[in-house]
Amino acid sequence: MGADGLRRRLTNDARLRIIGLTEEQMREPGIFRRITHPEDWARQQSLYQQIERGEIDHLAIKKRYVRADRSETHVELSFHRFLEAQGGYKEVSTLVDITERKRAADRLAQEQSRFRSIFELVPIGLSWFVVGRQAETHLVNSAHARLTGVPIERRREVTLYALATHPEDNARQQEMTARLLRGEIDRFSIEKRYVHPDGRVLWVVLNVQHVVDPVTRERHQIASLVDITELKRQATELGAAKETAESASVAKGQFLAMMSHEIRTPMNGVVGMTAKAAESGPEALVLLASGEPFDVVIIDLHLPEMDGAALAAEIRQLSTQDELPLVLLAAVGTLDDVAEPAHFSAFLTKPVKPHLQLETLAGLFRTDLPRPVSAHPFVAAAVASATRPERILLAEDNSGNQ
Repeated sequence: MGADGLRRRLTNDARLRIIGLTEEQMREPGIFRRITHPEDWARQQSLYQQIERGEIDHLAIKKRYVRADRSETHVELSFHRFLEAQGGYKEVSTLVDITERKRAADRLAQEQSRFRSIFELVPIGLSWFVVGRQAETHLVNSAHARLTGVPIERRREVTLYALATHPEDNARQQEMTARLLRGEIDRFSIEKRYVHPDGRVLWVVLNVQHVVDPVTRERHQIASLVDITELKRQATELGAAKETAESASVAKGQFLAMMSHEIRTPMNGVVGMTAKAAESGPEALVLLASGEPFDVVIIDLHLPEMDGAALAAEIRQLSTQDELPLVLLAAVGTLDDVAEPAHFSAFLTKPVKPHLQLETLAGLFRTDLPRPVSAHPFVAAAVASATRPERILLAEDNSGNQ
């Protein structure tokens, strides 16, 4: 603006390209208002009025130009007014196209917003900070605060996390952290407990990892917390249930053994039989080899260390027991399914019905009785004197079956 009141404007091609006008269009009255975004025009005019009043001599704003195709161009506008000594003034304005920078900033903001949403919504506790600058850089999510008991707003009071850790777990975590800082490892994982102010104890799996920033070379620590409190509770209950079951099993075995003895003892006098149990094949062979007399041996097919068929073969090798009646017990199958069936005088299927067992034994001891129809065929054996009870050796490892 000269002292004579005439306005002269000089504009370069770059400015015309940015605002999307020709030099002729730029001379149209009101053109800049029409192409400026409405939200930016009022702000720009408010600053321009301050220049007119002499309150300021320059302005700088970010604004948008709206092109004919409705696309927007983001710019940084700077404007300076210089007063002339002879009257009038000069105005110098510059435009910098920041559209791509603005789009990149918007994309970054969207990514950060998306990351923040994920960071906050996941049920796993998350923590991040620059190693050596935890107090100023520490970030945690809501789940981390819930699991540790340390509020988000107090996350930079780093000693609170050690105070919230169960005393028995502190030393182990400190040892692993020290190895991490020395570079001996780049990650570790431990189970630990956090004790909350209300006394609650939460079990978590803590995973910690160091990552080096490729640009700054700073080490970043990323940690996650997974709540395993319920899993620990279930494991404790299962352990207690297992101990209870094992105790019950022991008690059952003791009870069955006692009842077996209590029932057998008075029955010996009634049925004229006594029995001795061996829990394995080798134990039965020791009893037979010792010279203790037995009139029959009842053998379970499935014994520890030596099965029933192998035990029968060993018994037949004993010179004094080559005619001793042997009875085989099995849950399935027949006598023909075992090796050397001729070693056995009878076969009974488990669970054995008492009357079949009694008939089979009576048939082995007495040759003057009819053979039991329900028992498998057997070869009659020599009988011992009727003046003493018949003696039975039972090779069976299950106390209930005994």
